[in-house]
Amino acid sequence: MGTIWQDIRYSGRMLWKHRLATLVSILAFAVGIGVNTAMFSVAEAFLLHPAPFENANRVVVLVDSRPHQNIDMNAIAPATYFDWRKEVRSFDRLGAFAWDEINLTGDGHPQKVQAFRISAGLFEMLGVQPQLGRGFLSEEEQPGKDQEIILGHALWEQHYASDEHILGKNIKVDGKSFAVVGVMAKGFDFPLPAEAWIPLAIDAKERERRDNRWLWVVGLLKPGVSFPEASAEMRAIAQREAAAYPDTDKGWELRPMTLPEFMTGNLTQEYTKLLMGAVALVLLIACADVANVQFARMAGRTNEFAVRTAMGGSRLRIMRQLLTESLLLAACGAALGLLMAQWEIQLILS
Repeated sequence: MGTIWQDIRYSGRMLWKHRLATLVSILAFAVGIGVNTAMFSVAEAFLLHPAPFENANRVVVLVDSRPHQNIDMNAIAPATYFDWRKEVRSFDRLGAFAWDEINLTGDGHPQKVQAFRISAGLFEMLGVQPQLGRGFLSEEEQPGKDQEIILGHALWEQHYASDEHILGKNIKVDGKSFAVVGVMAKGFDFPLPAEAWIPLAIDAKERERRDNRWLWVVGLLKPGVSFPEASAEMRAIAQREAAAYPDTDKGWELRPMTLPEFMTGNLTQEYTKLLMGAVALVLLIACADVANVQFARMAGRTNEFAVRTAMGGSRLRIMRQLLTESLLLAACGAALGLLMAQWEIQLILS
């Protein structure tokens, strides 16, 4: 055990003596490990487990597409959404959401917040509940009765100091008073990273519009109904509507998507392979850089090894000491690489 500590101390002195080479090696290790860890973490989260919700396998997202214009994913018009709600048989229910940006005012500086307007019951469709409070009620979808807000966990922590008594309090949203009715659990992001959710209230005039596509529609499959069966029904309905409203619907094709497919967007297998190949190449380059630096160091220490051998040092002892140096170098590079990966993941997700 004493000789191992002796090897560690000697390795530390040698690495410090050749600190420029040591720094280059540690940085190469850190970049290679950091980039790979960050990319694999993001890929694992978004590609392998993109929809961590209880009902994820029953949720279908209904988007429009226009293949001849290379439009793969487009929102739905409000009139179409409300027609579907009356006609569909394959879904327990339909819901919708739309992106919004709101301003929180009140105590402190105004803050812009990424938010989503969602229909009542959307969280229940996903199989999730707020950590505190409740979701939106059906009556809160009515214009004038939509002055409620659900806070994201990060916003609740940072802007409201994790106040557990915030439920029922009024906060200013775009100059209007909104009551806080819920706080979502940490890590919840739907449909994209969001900081708050407010009710989706659509007035009577907007409900009749077919020329303004801004709603993203979500359906919860009935038990026993498969995705292909529901897709066939929805495509038939969409074709009837295209024939009935050619001025606004002609040329559009319905594209049902599973929830994981929608959340990963255009990250297809080809893009995934390209991403994995790129990060593997970065790791290979980093390893080659470290190897070159270490070979150069070893070449400069041949006299040292000759003297140690002449004084009775065994080759096994010298090899063990060099292995200790390499492990110490790798440990420093890995520690810095993990810190870099944490920063890179936050940068990617911001």
